[in-house]
Amino acid sequence: MMNSESLGSVVALLPFVVFLIIYVMALRRSKQNMAEVTRINEALLSANLEMVKKLQNIEAMLQKDRQD
Repeated sequence: MMNSESLGSVVALLPFVVFLIIYVMALRRSKQNMAEVTRINEALLSANLEMVKKLQNIEAMLQKDRQD
């Protein structure tokens, strides 16, 4: 059985433990959000690269037409 001193210590630590739990949960959520942002950025980069390839093809066709 706990005496009043150790119970007081436990009660004094409770806000810290609650803060730590909330902090860890927020950190996990932040990591998930960062992973989602990374996936979106990769998809946008891929789409941009495709667009550059298409524009390069169009430019090559236009230059060929000018030469003809």
